[in-house]
Amino acid sequence: MFTIGSVTAVDSKSEAIPDKFALLQNFPNPFNPETCIVYQIPTSSFVHLAIYNLLGEKVKQMVEEQKQPGEYSVIWDGKDDDGKRVSSGIYIYQLCVEEKVTFNRRLLFLK
Repeated sequence: MFTIGSVTAVDSKSEAIPDKFALLQNFPNPFNPETCIVYQIPTSSFVHLAIYNLLGEKVKQMVEEQKQPGEYSVIWDGKDDDGKRVSSGIYIYQLCVEEKVTFNRRLLFLK
């Protein structure tokens, strides 16, 4: 004679490690007052994520740190590094990983 123990449910929503680097389109786009930027990294890496105006000037440094593999999201509130609201227009957000991989995407800020 034997006893079967109770069954424990396993959460099917697992934190899968991405298989490639990716920078997804922000949402919502266009946005006001804030937007979400999502990126994925498959290996432990030093990550730079910044927002630039169309003149190539850095507007906001969003991320500059070592990250473990995974999917990350950051919220941009439409303000620059000095805390001032930027003007309406098109901006470029750029993900650089270990100075090897670079992705760029456009976003539109409306007041």
